[in-house]
Amino acid sequence: MRERPRVTPNLLRHVEQSAHAVAGLAGRVDPAALTAIVTAVDDYTIGFTLREHQAETVGSQFVRVYEEPHVRYLLESGEFPMLSAFVASGAPPVRRDFATGLEWLLDGFAAELPVR
Repeated sequence: MRERPRVTPNLLRHVEQSAHAVAGLAGRVDPAALTAIVTAVDDYTIGFTLREHQAETVGSQFVRVYEEPHVRYLLESGEFPMLSAFVASGAPPVRRDFATGLEWLLDGFAAELPVR
């Protein structure tokens, strides 16, 4: 992910599919906004995928990180009151499914775009 992606047939297919996904807005929405929408959806998708992969790889180790002495020290410092309250509540992080997060993202775009 640190290197520029190689231009492959699959990358070009992805760009083509993304262009088709926003084609209905062409001419009614600024091209820069269309690019921003496609980029935001890609960023969300990549981020979600990386987080899911990490959850599968690391599993419950994520929850145990709050029990490590240096993390406890930081949480007890008073600098992170909201995070400390969350950890103290014992509530596990809420995991949303991909579709719900994508819907939130797209609803935000719809609210900002001048098109209805």
